[in-house]
Amino acid sequence: MQDTSLEESSTLLRRALRFSEFGEYAAAKDVLKTAIQSHPTFAEGWFALGSIHEKIDEFDKARECFGQAASLNPDWTDPLVSLGKLEFKLKRYKEAKAVLQRYLELDGIDTDVLVLLARSAFQLEDCKTVLSTTSKIVDLDESVFEAWELRGLCHAKMGNISPACVSLNMALELNPSSTTSLNGVGDMCYNSNNFAGAVECYGPSLKKRKKQPEILFRYGTSLWLLDRWSEAIPVLEQYTEQVPDDPAGWNNLGVALREKGEVVRARDCYKRALQINPELEEPRNNLETAMNKQVIL
Repeated sequence: MQDTSLEESSTLLRRALRFSEFGEYAAAKDVLKTAIQSHPTFAEGWFALGSIHEKIDEFDKARECFGQAASLNPDWTDPLVSLGKLEFKLKRYKEAKAVLQRYLELDGIDTDVLVLLARSAFQLEDCKTVLSTTSKIVDLDESVFEAWELRGLCHAKMGNISPACVSLNMALELNPSSTTSLNGVGDMCYNSNNFAGAVECYGPSLKKRKKQPEILFRYGTSLWLLDRWSEAIPVLEQYTEQVPDDPAGWNNLGVALREKGEVVRARDCYKRALQINPELEEPRNNLETAMNKQVIL
C-alpha cells in the first residue's frame, strides 16, 4: 500500500514539474498537494512544493515546505541549500547560517553554498565561523575570491593586520575590481596613518563605484594630509554634496581650501560646520585662525 502511494506521488510530481516548466504554478501546486496527501512523508514532493511557493513569492510557505523536506530526509542537502538561500535572501542571517551549517556538517562541498554560509556569518559578526568556513572553501578551491575577501575583512575586524593584508591582497589578485577588498585594504592603511596607501586603494574604488560617502571622506582627508590640496578639494566637495549635514566634511574642506590660499571659502566652510554643530572646537579654532589671516584672494 505504501509503495503504491509513493509510486502515485512520484507520478504526480513529474506532472507538477511539467506544469511548472510552463509557468502553470497554480496547477503545479494543486498536483503536489495531492501527491503529499497521498504520501505525507514524500520529501521530494515537499521540496518541489517549496520551490513553487518561492517562485511566486510565497516565502513563508516555501520555508515551511523546505524545512519539512529536510526533516523527512535529513541526509538530503537540496532542501537545506534552497532554504539557506531563501533565508539569506530574506536577510534572516541567523536562520541562514544555522541551515547552511547543517549542509556543511553533511560534507557539502559546493563552494557557492559555503560562501553563502560565510556571508551569513559575516553579517552576524561571527568571524570564527567565517574563518573556519572560508578555510574549508580555500582548501576546495583557492580561486574563490570571496573566501579570501571575507577572511581578510574578518581578520581586519579582529585586529590581525598581517593576515588581513595577505587575504585581501589575494582577493584583489583574483578580482581586481572588488571595491570591498580595495576599501578593506584602504581602511587598514588609513587607520594606521598610511595615507599614501589609502589613496592608492580608495581612488580605484571610487572610480568603480562613485557614490561611497564614507570612502569619499577618507579619500579626500588622506589627500589633504598628504598636502595634495588641489586633489583633496573636489573630493571633499563631492562629500559635502552627498553628506551636507556632516560638520567634519565641511571642516576638512575648509582646511584644504585654506592651505590652497582660498581663505574666504575656507571661512564659509568652518561657519557651515559650526551651524551644524556649534559645540565643535576644531572648526571654531580654524575659523578664528582664518579670520585673523589676510585674505589672499
